[in-house]
Amino acid sequence: MSLGTAIITIPLESTLRLAEDAATLDLISRKRLEIGIGSGYDDRSFRTFGVSYENGREATTERLRTSSMP
Repeated sequence: MSLGTAIITIPLESTLRLAEDAATLDLISRKRLEIGIGSGYDDRSFRTFGVSYENGREATTERLRTSSMP
């Protein structure tokens, strides 16, 4: 049995907070965490968080590159 998430919109999340939360859940679940990630598709969500929708894919690529997430 594994523990999964819904899709996490990477550009709308703090990289450090996401890494900390994922590490904690992975530890608690005994290495059974599966994370779904995406770059987002709804510009309303981006506006709500004050993030540029046009740079969403680039932000996702950069954050994944600089994190330990595959």
